Amino acid sequence: MKRRGVRLVVQGHVDHPTYVLSAHSVAVGRGCWAVVDFAGLQERARAEAWEGRLRAALSDLGLTPTQDDPGWILAPYTNFR
Repeated sequence: MKRRGVRLVVQGHVDHPTYVLSAHSVAVGRGCWAVVDFAGLQERARAEAWEGRLRAALSDLGLTPTQDDPGWILAPYTNFR
């Protein structure tokens, strides 16, 4: 997936991890805050073809998404790593 410019991000509890296929992620430590420039991210997503990268990676993996388009996901912080 590295060659596609995406990665799997692990979120959630160690006993119940969630895997997110991501073209970009913003990590913030527990108890910390981050200001996210969504307009800037939308522009970057178009410029770097994130949607195409994600679709190509899903195809490589033989996966079919249940939603029509990629979306933004706010996931809980974890000490899983």
